[in-house]
This record gives sequence, structure tokens and C-alpha cells, in this order.
Amino acid sequence: MADALKLELDEGEVEAIALSVVIGAELLLIDEWRGREIADHLGLKFIGILGAIIEAKHKKLITAVKSLLDNLISKAGFWISNNFYNRVLQIAGES
Repeated sequence: MADALKLELDEGEVEAIALSVVIGAELLLIDEWRGREIADHLGLKFIGILGAIIEAKHKKLITAVKSLLDNLISKAGFWISNNFYNRVLQIAGES
């Protein structure tokens, strides 16, 4: 399976998906759309980093989403459209 995935995904995504399958993970953290398509095809449940951050806020594990989003963008080079940025803040109750 891993060899076939390498044609479409980078090595980290291949390893994350393969490991999820092997260990029977309950949830896979993956953001790249092609990786999500493959995970869905394999019947894996997944979430992206923004979904995990929103869930953490709703569970009161963190107090603010905006500062995390801003750090992801400025320090980690994470890309998110302005519309989606605002939507994430709205869902998190910070707009």
C-alpha cells in the first residue's frame, strides 16, 4: 500500500496513513486534501489541524484559537484563506 501512496503523497503523509491502518488508529491528523481523499477511501476517520484546534477550544483545553492560528501562519508557514480564517474564528466563538 505504501508504495502506491508514494506516487500521490509526500513521505510524511504516506507514513501517517500507513501507520493509522496498521495500528487501527481511531483518528488521523492530516490536512493535505489528497491525503484526506485517500484516508476517506480507506475508511479512516480524520481531522485537520484547524478542526483539532476548534475541538480543543470547545472542550476548554485551550482558551483562544486566534493566537494559535496567527502563530501557525506567521511561524509555521501554514496557509489559510482570509474567509476560512474568519470562519474558523466564528466557529470557535472568537469573531
